[in-house]
Amino acid sequence: AAIVGLLFNDYLDAIFYKPVPVAIMLIVYGVLFIIIEDKHRGKQPKVTRISQLTLKMLLWIGVFQMLALIPGTSRSGATIVGALLIGVSRQQRNLHFSLQFRLCSEQAS
Repeated sequence: AAIVGLLFNDYLDAIFYKPVPVAIMLIVYGVLFIIIEDKHRGKQPKVTRISQLTLKMLLWIGVFQMLALIPGTSRSGATIVGALLIGVSRQQRNLHFSLQFRLCSEQAS
């Protein structure tokens, strides 16, 4: 995500850093949260410990973090949605915020 941010940040800002795309992304992620939370309510998570995360799972979370490069997309929201979709437990999703630190620091520079 950091590499994509460095390469395409100006391009993405030029296209998406406008009121309508930002508003659309905020709405889309709000709706996604509701749908995904409802879909996963009562299900047993596939991942209950951070050590259970595979490289493939971590890469998928990284893909969702790349979506946060689009203005209006919450970095934490993208991480949570990605973690929910791969079956990470609520307790372990909080640990994924450390994974996005790199993206935040790269995007700020």
